[in-house]
Amino acid sequence: SAFFARALKDERFELSGQDGARFLREAAEFRDGAELLYQLTDPQRNGAKILKRALCCEDSVDYYRRSVVPFLARLGQDDMCLGTCKNDLNAVVDVVFAVPGFRRALRQTAEASTDHLAALSWFCLKAAGLRSDARTDSDWRTLADLLIAREAPCAKSLKAVFSGSEREAKRMMRASLVDVSESMPGGRHDNDRFDYRSTQIVPTVQEIQCVKPPYLPPPVSESPIDDEVAATLDRQFRLLREDMVGPMRLGLQNLVRAKHTTPGGSFAYDAVAFEGIETHPRPCLVASCELPPRHRGARLKGGEALEYWRSPSGAKNFPLGSLVALVNKREGRVEYVATIVRAEPDELASRDTFRNNRARPRVGLAFARDLDAYELADILRGLGRVTSTSLVRVCAGYFTYEPVLSCLQKMHSIPFAEELVYGKKPGVATYLAGLDVDAEIENLERSDGFEYDPSQRDALRLALATRVSVTVGPPGTGKTHLGVRLAELIYRSTTERILILTFTNHALDEFLGNLIERSITNVVRVGGRCQAQKLEKYTLQKKQQDLFNQQRSNPWSSSSCSSFDRRRYGALKQRKSECDQQISYLRKDLSKQRSWAAIQKFLEAYDPAAHESLTVPGRRRTSEPNTGEFVVVGPNGQSFKPNHLYRRWLSGYDRGDDYSRQNPRGVWSLDKQARLDLKSKWEDEISSEAREQLAEVLLEYEEVQNKLSALKEDDWRAILEQSRVIGCTTTGAARSNNQSPLKHVLEDVNISVVVIEEAGEVLEAHTLTSLQSGLKHLIMIGDHKQLRPKLEHYPLTVSAKRGFDFNVSLFERLVRSKDFPHGELSVQHRMRPEISQFIRSTTYPTLQDGPGTLSRDRVRGLTHNVLFVDHDEPEDAYAADLDDESHHHDPSNKVNRHEVAMVSAIVRYVLQQDYDPSQVVVLTPYLGQLQEIRHELRRANLGSLVGELDADDLEDDDDAESPTSSLPKKDSSVRVATIDNFQGEENDIVIASLVRSNPDGKIGFLNEPERVNVLLSRARLCEIIIGSSKTLRKAAAAGNSCWTKILDDMADQGLIHRGLPARCENHPDLPPRLLDTLKDFETRAADGGCHRPCEAVLKCGHACPLKCHPFDRKHHKQHAICSAPVIDYCKEGHV
Repeated sequence: SAFFARALKDERFELSGQDGARFLREAAEFRDGAELLYQLTDPQRNGAKILKRALCCEDSVDYYRRSVVPFLARLGQDDMCLGTCKNDLNAVVDVVFAVPGFRRALRQTAEASTDHLAALSWFCLKAAGLRSDARTDSDWRTLADLLIAREAPCAKSLKAVFSGSEREAKRMMRASLVDVSESMPGGRHDNDRFDYRSTQIVPTVQEIQCVKPPYLPPPVSESPIDDEVAATLDRQFRLLREDMVGPMRLGLQNLVRAKHTTPGGSFAYDAVAFEGIETHPRPCLVASCELPPRHRGARLKGGEALEYWRSPSGAKNFPLGSLVALVNKREGRVEYVATIVRAEPDELASRDTFRNNRARPRVGLAFARDLDAYELADILRGLGRVTSTSLVRVCAGYFTYEPVLSCLQKMHSIPFAEELVYGKKPGVATYLAGLDVDAEIENLERSDGFEYDPSQRDALRLALATRVSVTVGPPGTGKTHLGVRLAELIYRSTTERILILTFTNHALDEFLGNLIERSITNVVRVGGRCQAQKLEKYTLQKKQQDLFNQQRSNPWSSSSCSSFDRRRYGALKQRKSECDQQISYLRKDLSKQRSWAAIQKFLEAYDPAAHESLTVPGRRRTSEPNTGEFVVVGPNGQSFKPNHLYRRWLSGYDRGDDYSRQNPRGVWSLDKQARLDLKSKWEDEISSEAREQLAEVLLEYEEVQNKLSALKEDDWRAILEQSRVIGCTTTGAARSNNQSPLKHVLEDVNISVVVIEEAGEVLEAHTLTSLQSGLKHLIMIGDHKQLRPKLEHYPLTVSAKRGFDFNVSLFERLVRSKDFPHGELSVQHRMRPEISQFIRSTTYPTLQDGPGTLSRDRVRGLTHNVLFVDHDEPEDAYAADLDDESHHHDPSNKVNRHEVAMVSAIVRYVLQQDYDPSQVVVLTPYLGQLQEIRHELRRANLGSLVGELDADDLEDDDDAESPTSSLPKKDSSVRVATIDNFQGEENDIVIASLVRSNPDGKIGFLNEPERVNVLLSRARLCEIIIGSSKTLRKAAAAGNSCWTKILDDMADQGLIHRGLPARCENHPDLPPRLLDTLKDFETRAADGGCHRPCEAVLKCGHACPLKCHPFDRKHHKQHAICSAPVIDYCKEGHV
């Protein structure tokens, strides 16, 4: 109305009591929610001011009941909580909550009436989720208690939020008869809060330097928080954050204590200089640093340097999204913790052209998002200075922690809490109540062309009957097949939207690829690292590009975009441009030298004594006849420039003869260095105002950027709303920042069904944050007896036996619950029975072999399909000729060079049996061994490749290829992987290097039965294990029990040998040969067969020069490389 519009535009508009009620009533009746929020928060309007006045007009219960509560109800409607509205809604809630007297009046209104419970509980919860002071305010807590007692719509969420508040902590401490402060959170440092929602995710300097052990919550059953949902969220947040902060804290404390470069190959760079400000992709401080002299990037220049920094090797030094600490090693303290948000290759290739021409890569650092302008201005004081600070990378994977932690802080409830928190039996999947499950299973069998076994049918029935289903699938039992068929069945039988979640990108590509092969194409894949070419057109990036192309050059010109969105986009772009101009001006102002005129003006106001001492006390000013400039005439009639005394003072001189008797003390009594220091102090104080202005503009610029980024959610929403199947990783599903707002959008598009594959590998925190509030069905498929989720901080693991058990997944917790039903697949279709027998005897006693495994071919060139190549050669840390203690300190850096050589020889022999390199994989527990094997295979001209996860931990290798050999070239390479990163995959032939060989029985990673299970269950045809049986039998506890059983079974079947027992495929009558040295491979099986010469006649007429060889038996390829001379004669008889 005209009244509402005038109230917002006219700065002189005043509200009376009736006007306040009218304003709130018209706001509550405003049709377009997004437009209302924008008008109330637009800085060009009076919205916030008028809203405050309207709320202050009266504080009576009747006024609040009739006028205020309906306005709050309008704020809680669905159209106010979508996409671009979220930030504005939060701003309005902040304004309302801070109005004096509002909380008391709202409490009194609730006490006087039972009306409007939905609106009151929604607003109470919204404010408590946004503001820590709301969770400690007495009126707000009383209001929450009242709403909980009346079982208002958000009562359970209110209880969860307020159960973890600091107010509740104080109540518990007062009620306790003993001092519980050490067993409760709070007080250890400035980021130790009882309320986990108030904790800053990026650790503070004080937190990192705190020597007191952090508070780590006990199991939920022992938690001081009485609400189990609140205790679960609190525990998941704190332990996940400790997994990130714990290693960082220990590493930095050791670094500061030692006052030298970080040990163990950590990334540390000295002589940090703050060089300026950049605004893309978000406002950041540009810092440069020196590379160590031996660093590869320090030796390269020009195009070579640029190519290096573009490569994965170079990018690994300064990965985007990683956390770094600025450490003053000389003084032994951490100064700042920041995030790398900008790392452009051309800036990383920068060199210091003004001094020593050394490489000085430049990166953009962003500090904590809740910094205020004063704190940011203090950081900006370092602009333009080279410091004694070092930049130390402390958490490369911060970008995987932050979205999940942030999501946990915003959660008020847990979907399906009855099952997931309280452990009750799962409810019925009511949306599938009318489905004829048996008929649908028969349809799936017909389309697959085979009958399902009873365990598959039972698993399908249970998964479709209960709203929370758990299916256990041992290796090779078809877990992915089951998940794809469940998703397909739900897709074809309902109109529900399905979210597919996996832990790895590889598994996501496989799952979605299988759906597409089943003609389910209404699919979108969210996130990067898509390796499957057939999925390219289904990626969100491709669909966004298609949408942009449809809208031509302006994405806001589409008719699908409202006029309001276009106006808002234009206003934000305009404000961003204005901020850019202000930042440019202030940046230049801060970079320029301060003239004497500026310093003189400053001293006149703030240090009159110094001003008098440094100002030429002339009697008159006169104009020069030639230049027209004014000069100062001194006491003896000489003319001086106004900065005459200031320049003498800076140069370390006295005032001179003319002024020697005037004020000889004060600033003139300082030595030269003290004068320069004082000058710097003055310049710093002069710049303080500009720094504060710059800090304020930068914060506003980031806010504008966030709002512009939020507008992109509309694109995401439009694409996802048109898709029936959405696929992403569990980390991606929790992302809720403005660069990747998937969590927000998933909430908006109503996900009904979630299917989680690899659920046993997913941390409970990741699973919980992947679930949406409107969920109808959760399907989890995995294997809790394979590897548990990975943690960075060992004390939190089950193996550490400290009671935290944080790497127990939600999947495993439910499977191990006695009262929770789960399905279990029991027939494996991967391994030959000779291989599966070992996991059956150690882990899966009821596992059956599928009929297809019984007819698999015998492996060529070997006596058995399972072999253990035994040896006593020590691992490098124990070898007598090695003096490298680093292997003792880095648990992933174990190497056994004897096994490296044996692996290379065995790989060559296996490939000579005419297997393609893509059929072979080499597995090892240790990254150090992986790298050595990879190098050795390349030196032997065998080629090697690593998967995505292992590639993240390795730098590119530049070793030259070895000379060519008799082995024919292949198009592919042998895969080399760590056991952990090969979980969920399989191959025909697995060659395993166990590495550990020592007199102490230390087997490290091989102690875990779950890892051994994965190792023994990857091969379809053949498993060759190279290791020391003596060391394995000496291992302690679980490792000893597991390996002793395996080795005893192998020994009984004659599978353990002191070399590789080879058999000749061309001459089966010959007895097997034991190849136990590298020389044996060269002399007794040079070309993969036996010692006999081949002697076959090639097409060119020559005899084959090779020994007996099983590859290229028809000699099509060998003829092509025959190099024997051919003697021929012309008609005249000449040679």
